[in-house]
Amino acid sequence: MESDAAVLTVSPVPPTVQAPTILAQPAFVYLTEGQSSALVVATTGTAPLRFQWYRAELTALNDYTPIAGATSPMLSFNPVQLGDNAIYRVEVSNAAGTVRSTGIWGSVTANADRVVPSVTQQPAPLVVLPGDTAVFAVGYSGGGRTLAFQWLKNGTAIAGATQAFLQIDNAQAEDAASYSVRISTSAGSVTSAPALLTVVGAPAITAQPQAVTGTEGASVRFAVAAGGSALLYQWTRNHVAIVGATAAEYTTPALALADDGALYGVVVYNGAGIAFSEQALLTVRPAPVASPEDKIAAGLNHTCAIDRSDALYCWGNEPAASWATAGVSIAMCRHASAFWAP
Repeated sequence: MESDAAVLTVSPVPPTVQAPTILAQPAFVYLTEGQSSALVVATTGTAPLRFQWYRAELTALNDYTPIAGATSPMLSFNPVQLGDNAIYRVEVSNAAGTVRSTGIWGSVTANADRVVPSVTQQPAPLVVLPGDTAVFAVGYSGGGRTLAFQWLKNGTAIAGATQAFLQIDNAQAEDAASYSVRISTSAGSVTSAPALLTVVGAPAITAQPQAVTGTEGASVRFAVAAGGSALLYQWTRNHVAIVGATAAEYTTPALALADDGALYGVVVYNGAGIAFSEQALLTVRPAPVASPEDKIAAGLNHTCAIDRSDALYCWGNEPAASWATAGVSIAMCRHASAFWAP
């Protein structure tokens, strides 16, 4: 009897979504009437990230209401008004969840003169996985209507990066760098401290350690090449970790014959994964025997010597019978004052 046919349906596994995380909370800032300023938040998480800023009056600290249009990592005050004196916070959300910042007071000072801008909150270093979104932000005060921003990557201006925050979508290895921002006005400029972006990719070995042949008493070198970010290494001998062998190359101590046949490998790892190399065979050859050049025999009528290759040389006027008695071919030593080399 045959059974009915069955249909197997395989659904794709949805990608992992990383909930948003606030890496740097908005910082307290003095706001000056008539100038420009901003509150910022530094975050990471799976894109798309959604932002919403809220404010609460000083007379109702727990009564937060959303600010219309305030949906980016930066809340701008341009220009600052006396009515901006309030408590502010931001919510960051994506498909995996929502995180809320602490409330921060924006204190407004009236009728202050325009001054050179200052950094009130430095950009925070970020560590992200490939494909994640990284957001750098700077807190600042001062500036007025001439306020301008320019983000820098390893000291070089980034085209179009002219806001108080820098958002890098789909971060990849080539985005790993040091980032800073220059804030300027007609009164002068200031540059923030640099913040490092690290893109952590799982390690992948691109060149395996190779078998090596060495000589007793000498040293040999093993090496590995791997791709990935912030890589760490641990070499092993016969699958046992070698103390202190934590670089991409490993040089052995002086070899002994007992090391012949040992297997050397390396573990490459970082925060995103681990990779094990193939095992490389070590062959150890005995050290060469010292040269026998000092083995020289001399008699009344002859002299014999041995060179580095153990070849025997004899010369002199010894009678042929004596050479034969010594184990040297008579045919090779017939003539007086002859020189013979085998």
